[in-house]
Amino acid sequence: MEEVCHELNIDFQGIHYGAAKIAPLPILDEEKEQLRYEILEKEHIWLLDKELEERFRSK
Repeated sequence: MEEVCHELNIDFQGIHYGAAKIAPLPILDEEKEQLRYEILEKEHIWLLDKELEERFRSK
């Protein structure tokens, strides 16, 4: 990113965020995530995990 910004004469200030390396990856349920994206496409809202769980159970 820094090189591209330099080539385009754009000031660049990079920040290295290291905490993501130590955070565990979430375990995702493919069916639930598919439902989340379907709702996003149809209703234009992103469900929180709790909301997704409620919709998934009532499906």
